[in-house]
Amino acid sequence: MILAHKSLAYKSLNINRNPKSGAQVRTFVTDPEPRRPRLSTHQRTEIDENLLLGAAKNMTCLSKALFNFNPLAVQVVTTLPLYPELTDLSLDGFTPSKHIWKNEKTSLRKLHWKKSATQYTYYADKLPDMFVELRLLLKVVEATCPDMEVFNIELANTNSIPPERDTVVPPELMAEYNALLEQTEARLSKLRRFGFIMNRVHFHAGNEEIRTFILDVVGRYGHCLESITIPGGAHAWTREGLDFILKVCSLVPNLRELNVLGNDLGLGSGSKLGSMEALRALTTSPATAKIEKFSIMNMGGHFSKETGEVFKAWKNLKFLQVGDEDISGGPFGDDGRPQFDEYRPVSTIFDMATF
Repeated sequence: MILAHKSLAYKSLNINRNPKSGAQVRTFVTDPEPRRPRLSTHQRTEIDENLLLGAAKNMTCLSKALFNFNPLAVQVVTTLPLYPELTDLSLDGFTPSKHIWKNEKTSLRKLHWKKSATQYTYYADKLPDMFVELRLLLKVVEATCPDMEVFNIELANTNSIPPERDTVVPPELMAEYNALLEQTEARLSKLRRFGFIMNRVHFHAGNEEIRTFILDVVGRYGHCLESITIPGGAHAWTREGLDFILKVCSLVPNLRELNVLGNDLGLGSGSKLGSMEALRALTTSPATAKIEKFSIMNMGGHFSKETGEVFKAWKNLKFLQVGDEDISGGPFGDDGRPQFDEYRPVSTIFDMATF
């Protein structure tokens, strides 16, 4: 069942009135662009919250959900252990300290937690709060999700700062989680994929703490991880940025997939490296020798035969996704305009050189 905000009230009414209908729901998806206004404030207030709560309680066989913030989603999230078949959950707009489930085992195997970071971008004094939330989320997942296989955290930049949400988590539950000791041993023995995604987010401070958080998680679970997604690359390679990526990779002996998404984590002002030098170091490092899948948003240089040949160092490579986000140099200048007809022959040469 796929739901947008316009149909949320109607669908929820049906599920609320008919428990059998609710029990048939396996997948629930709310509006993927919740911050784009689709209903007036008056229309939104007409959606009876009790109706949404009743619908949530009837979806007892839910197995996959993609939620933005709404009362129905809050009901599911805060009572997550009551949904024994819910294994795949994506959340947008939730705050761990305000909307989290009881300290009981859940069935989650996949979790993607997306949170707006706009307020942390503009108000540096709030950055410590963000790291408290990140650490809390990790603590909750380790305590309640023993079957977790895929864990992604995404910080996203939005056009407006979302309003503060009322706390729905009882104070005693937060006290229980806060009383848990910080883990140093691996609790998530089935974890295979970890991602820390910064979607159009750039901090003036706090990058060192993010790097530390990533290294802590990957260091703890590197023995079982096979795929990691981390910030890096951005608009230019630096020695410090490359060293960070290689350090993360070195913590994952069985690394098969590496995704590098464009944010330099404050390392962009370090010692500059040419794209060829950086890519050659990346592909010849023992830490990446087992790579089968590689994606990078911006490789920091243009497509060429020489660039393609660099990736031949990965003998097990089966999937390659690279971007020249800035149309960097080469025969196309740096004007940023897509020149597909001119670019096509060069990208073909790149493909032939790679494979």
